[in-house]
Amino acid sequence: MSRASGCEYFELYEVENIRMATLDKIEGTGERGSYRASIDVEPTGCGAHYLANVYFKARELASPIYTTYLEDYQDRRFIPPWSR
Repeated sequence: MSRASGCEYFELYEVENIRMATLDKIEGTGERGSYRASIDVEPTGCGAHYLANVYFKARELASPIYTTYLEDYQDRRFIPPWSR
């Protein structure tokens, strides 16, 4: 887990550059209201800062809207069928 300046916690994955186009397609990057940006993150313990890509949606597409960190992410719309 990593921590951003706003005390947000999330998982950080290393992805090969060649795979970014596939992730962009999955996330709908380039479509109305779907975005990718870079943020600076730091580990919760000691370690170097990382520049990480994040995906996000425009507020009107985010339904329901979550305002807190999800300890247990069980929204069936986003969990692959083989993990349900």
